[in-house]
Amino acid sequence: MRPMFREHGKPTRSSWGFLGEGAGSGGPCDLSCKHCFYRNAETYAFNDAESLLCRFSKFRQYYGLNAVDITGGEATIYVDPALSKRGLKHKHPDGRNDHLAYLVQYCSNIGLAPSIITHGANNTEALTKQIEDAGLDTWEFSLHGLGEHNGVEYGRSHDSLVVGHGDRAVPDHFGRMVDNAAFAKRPIRWNISVTGQTYRDLPGWARFITERFAPTVANMIAWMSYDTWGPDNVPPWMKNYTDYAPYIAEAVDVLETAGWEANVRYFPLCLAKEWGFAANTHQHYQIQYDPWEWAFEATSDKRLRRSWGDVERGWLTEDEFWRQAVSLRTRSCDAYARQRQPQSPPCQSCAARNICEGQDSLYTTVFGTDHLTPIRSEDVGLPEGAVLNDVNYFLTAGDDTSLRKRGAKDAQAKELAESGA
Repeated sequence: MRPMFREHGKPTRSSWGFLGEGAGSGGPCDLSCKHCFYRNAETYAFNDAESLLCRFSKFRQYYGLNAVDITGGEATIYVDPALSKRGLKHKHPDGRNDHLAYLVQYCSNIGLAPSIITHGANNTEALTKQIEDAGLDTWEFSLHGLGEHNGVEYGRSHDSLVVGHGDRAVPDHFGRMVDNAAFAKRPIRWNISVTGQTYRDLPGWARFITERFAPTVANMIAWMSYDTWGPDNVPPWMKNYTDYAPYIAEAVDVLETAGWEANVRYFPLCLAKEWGFAANTHQHYQIQYDPWEWAFEATSDKRLRRSWGDVERGWLTEDEFWRQAVSLRTRSCDAYARQRQPQSPPCQSCAARNICEGQDSLYTTVFGTDHLTPIRSEDVGLPEGAVLNDVNYFLTAGDDTSLRKRGAKDAQAKELAESGA
């Protein structure tokens, strides 16, 4: 069984708490990273604090959640003019942010364990202490790639992806973030977006964090197109899942050997199985059973037949409540599958088609589907023609981890041979 920082396999009771105005809006950020889902968004404005508190209360009392990831934009620059009028400052000289602490304390007080997703460069010692004292559960640092720290260059992928507005270089960002992480007393989870800039650095990234920080959680997030990218706006740095796979495999091996929980987000299960990390892989179906991820019904503000209040009043059991939530989540995941699978013949004959929505549609448009090999029923212990329905099958079945050993070195040799170098 792979290392787990917290238990997987049960319906998640966490959601994203977007700070921006509008559904799924992150709000302002002091960077403009090239891969960001919101890079081309039309509006950037923070929601007012009272509206956010109402939303957090609904997460707890209506949806029955017990955790929230507060996210931007960039959460550490959150500001609400109404709070300023009440004497709270959003930017003290030492970096503290009373406005963000106000949100964190509220969540903590109502039993909604708050985490903060951040790029980390603003996390001064004073801000870190203030937010942790307000009741923070965990940090989640977005460390995209490798850069320079203390005069040593570990890679260049971070600086090629993480930029300021107008694509302004921020060469000191990587080092500041790593230094600031040392101030944290609460656990830090680590994110990296898997893109054309970062994928070759994944094993080195895994070694970098495991050598410096206590074992927690590392998330490798395969880039998806989402709203502002499409066939008419394909990023030049986009690579295929087959390019990413060997580097992810080696990084997973590095992380697990060091006792870390390693998660791979939004990656086709057939390729993950081929490379020995299907147990670590979370498509939209699996993230609904991931303690760190987002409950679709709450994040999307769906209406429930019965609220968590009915459980508290004794009118409904917890099992009955979560069955209705899981049903809503499954329908949301099925919508992704209906969009993607008809474009992909391998997905239509795969034994995992009911628990994997397939690859992102833009990858299909750009790279086709010849690289996808359907999982056969007999490969997963089923009679011929049968289909998997257990979303957590790979979590419990495990992997042939020896497949990871082919890893990045073989991939690098192949790339060099193909380039003629």
